[in-house]
Amino acid sequence: MNREPTIKVDGESPKPDDAQNEPVEQLRTGERAGGGHLASNPDGGVGANYGGTGHGTTRMPETEAVVPNLPTDPELEEHARLALEAVSCNVQNLVIHAEEGVVTLTGEVDKQEERTRAEETVTALRGVKRVVDGLTEART
Repeated sequence: MNREPTIKVDGESPKPDDAQNEPVEQLRTGERAGGGHLASNPDGGVGANYGGTGHGTTRMPETEAVVPNLPTDPELEEHARLALEAVSCNVQNLVIHAEEGVVTLTGEVDKQEERTRAEETVTALRGVKRVVDGLTEART
């Protein structure tokens, strides 16, 4: 008869998703809700050791919460201005304002293609949540 081993923590069987619901900080410090502890494996991985003969050891992936430093609103305004210059948009007639990642473009452009290019260029910048298009086309 082939049976899968049952992992026991302090004499009780844990729920299958116990490890996934633990706060990240507890996982980093090695604390476990069920009384087990975390240990580094020789290959650099992290495992949960529930004691005994090692039959209850599970491999957990190494994870680090990485929060990128997003540009500030003044930096977004400058990045937008530089990006628009790089794609040949005439920024002399534009006002670029950023607030909490929302960039507003106002002013006059020569044609619809320039307006579309400006909006697409700024939308692609890191940290931009949304672009408000307040641009108008010059009347010829």
